[in-house]
Amino acid sequence: MKQGMKAARVWHRVEAFTNAGPDSRCELCCGWGHIENKCGNKPKCGYCSGNHRTSDHKCNIVGCTAMQGSLCGHTLEKCPNCKGNHIAFSSRCAKKSEAARAARRSRKTGSAGRASTSEATHTATGTNRVVLGHRPRGGGQQMAEGQKGRWRMWRKRKQRGRREMS
Repeated sequence: MKQGMKAARVWHRVEAFTNAGPDSRCELCCGWGHIENKCGNKPKCGYCSGNHRTSDHKCNIVGCTAMQGSLCGHTLEKCPNCKGNHIAFSSRCAKKSEAARAARRSRKTGSAGRASTSEATHTATGTNRVVLGHRPRGGGQQMAEGQKGRWRMWRKRKQRGRREMS
């Protein structure tokens, strides 16, 4: 799949489908409402709000036995989102509470407040990109006019081949 996928005699780039809602937390910047592969921000630590990834966080105290990427008692907690004295994914964070409320509202109304991933991908990049694991609502993927003709020809050839075999 790294090479892509061929559909209607055209190679398309492929990416895994990830559903990000208002309560999704980015592993890169620790912000809410998006995920790492769609983030354009610089890394921020979720423990100390430093300019490094949370997984790269380490204690500056000599002799501390805490593993890299884990929180120890020496770290002064600072949220990169609301600047409070807690970690980014704490229940005390006002930004996390806002994200959770927005997610509950979007689930109640039945819409996540965003376009389908394939629509957003095609609009944003203008490229032929297939998103795995995604089924658009309304039946099926919309085909361009040229693809419809090729699809019909392929289907007819396939049906003819079945008749000849039987």
